[in-house]
Amino acid sequence: MSEVWSDIAMEDLAAAQSDDRIFMTCTLQLTSRATGAVIRQPFAEVLRFDEGLLLDGTPYYFDTAEIVREIQ
Repeated sequence: MSEVWSDIAMEDLAAAQSDDRIFMTCTLQLTSRATGAVIRQPFAEVLRFDEGLLLDGTPYYFDTAEIVREIQ
């Protein structure tokens, strides 16, 4: 992430847990190293744990086309 983005910030982070999963949502702000453009969009992620260890995380980006456009 730090190779592509010069700055990463989250606002209004909220989380909820159900059994072994944590659901997170926020407003994500990314600054592209390639273009200097700032992307600001909703973001969500589902994290799955087992015995306190993170097994995997599934991110959901609001506008992947905007992200791809700004990293090239």
